[in-house]
Amino acid sequence: MKHGRVTGGQTEAMIDSAYAAWRSDRPAGRATVLVTDSNELVQALNQRARTDLVLEAAR
Repeated sequence: MKHGRVTGGQTEAMIDSAYAAWRSDRPAGRATVLVTDSNELVQALNQRARTDLVLEAAR
C-alpha cells in the first residue's frame, strides 16, 4: 500500500483501472501482469485484451 501498488475498490472499477494501466504500459515497453480472483474475470480481461490487440494490428 505504501507505494500505491495495492488498492481496493469496487470490482468493475478495479478491473477497468488495471486494464487501463496495462494498455498504457504496452507502448512504453513495460511487461505487466494482470491478476484477478476468478476464472470469469480472467476470461473477460483476456477477451478484452485480445480484441484490442486485433483491432490495433488492423490499423
